[in-house]
Amino acid sequence: MSRRRVIVLVAVVASIVVLFVLALGLFGNGDNTIISPNEPLKSVAEVESEQHVAKLQRGVVSEVLLELGDVESSTTTVKEICVVNKTDAPIVLLDYQATCRCVWLDLPKQAIAPEESAVVKFFFDSRGEYGSIGNYISVMTSDNECEIAIWMSAEV
Repeated sequence: MSRRRVIVLVAVVASIVVLFVLALGLFGNGDNTIISPNEPLKSVAEVESEQHVAKLQRGVVSEVLLELGDVESSTTTVKEICVVNKTDAPIVLLDYQATCRCVWLDLPKQAIAPEESAVVKFFFDSRGEYGSIGNYISVMTSDNECEIAIWMSAEV
């Protein structure tokens, strides 16, 4: 097969996949919150009053519980977790490990300064999942004494 035909074939397949995903609405279930890059930053007090908050403190594993409730099959649910740095040094969220490939995180790319906050986006893809679902994600930071544990539950 010629190189030109391969390129055309790849372009056609990619277009079909994009149209399929858009048609099924796989990227959301309607209750997602989107933060505009121009939205003003929240104060630490405002962030700490929210439901899903992880406070980075030395020697403490900050636990967050995400109870998603009833989730439709074949949808992706997005939730936001506010991470507040309660230490005296900037902290970077380096990586994470999840118990299932159906959950993943979008970590901030910059360090979180002391007494500042950042948003971590949590994603749950219910395709192929049925019944009661429970997953765990461990987030590693640049400070070995600070860790985040995210527990998620859903009914698909």
